[in-house]
Amino acid sequence: MLNEPSDKFKVLYATVLAVAMSACSNSASDKANNLYESASESVESGNYTNAIALLDSIDSLYPGEVEVRRNGMYLRAKAIEGQTLKDLQTNDSLSVIAKTDAENLKSVMTFVSNPVEGYYIASSQKDVAVESTEGLHARISPDGVFYLISSAKGGTKSLGVMLSAGGEEARSATVQPDGERNDRSRGSEIITFTQAECDTLGRFALSHIGQPVKLTFVGATNRSITMTKPQLDALAEVYSASVVFSRLRLLQMQKNKLEQQLTISRSQQARTFKDSDK
Repeated sequence: MLNEPSDKFKVLYATVLAVAMSACSNSASDKANNLYESASESVESGNYTNAIALLDSIDSLYPGEVEVRRNGMYLRAKAIEGQTLKDLQTNDSLSVIAKTDAENLKSVMTFVSNPVEGYYIASSQKDVAVESTEGLHARISPDGVFYLISSAKGGTKSLGVMLSAGGEEARSATVQPDGERNDRSRGSEIITFTQAECDTLGRFALSHIGQPVKLTFVGATNRSITMTKPQLDALAEVYSASVVFSRLRLLQMQKNKLEQQLTISRSQQARTFKDSDK
């Protein structure tokens, strides 16, 4: 059974049909006006993307039809306003879900104050000391960014880590010893990985909950240990929370952008209304 045509295909089909219909007219002015009327009907019916596509066709096919194109400026701004309002409604719905998820996750997270920058950890790990506990310690920055700290006994000269389970594996990036992000001065080898350097490890932990996962410290000599269930669960929990917090932050950024776009489109309508017969 054939699938229903996608929205993009529907817009393309409607645009091609309108252009074909306009070709039956005798003059460029008639053709441009036919496209404009189709665009206006699309705006009225709420098909804003199709309206914008039709107005683009007028601009590209009939650049000399100044009056129609001038009227199209107002109609385009109106179409953008309509589409932006629809997108804002969708954004608000998704934000409600993300905020609920974030609130639920915060109940199992603990904020740790720090003179440099505080961070969130899984509540089950709040009393775990990084320097004396081998493994991976997951963190989330106040603005929702995930990062990891690996802790290995001295002597491995570790530069990175690897997780493996069930024939699959995930590796971190390599961090050279610098006394800061790769610090070997406190009796343990402590490496701090940025999100870009360890995101694959978070995803791996989340997809292998309940399985025995081997952690390998990769360096001059490789050494492996089996991650404890509490540590693996905490890693997956923190990574999951970071995904939700990041989604919420992205939705807020998108909302700000949409609100700016809405302001611009309304300003454009106010400036071009006198040039339109609508």
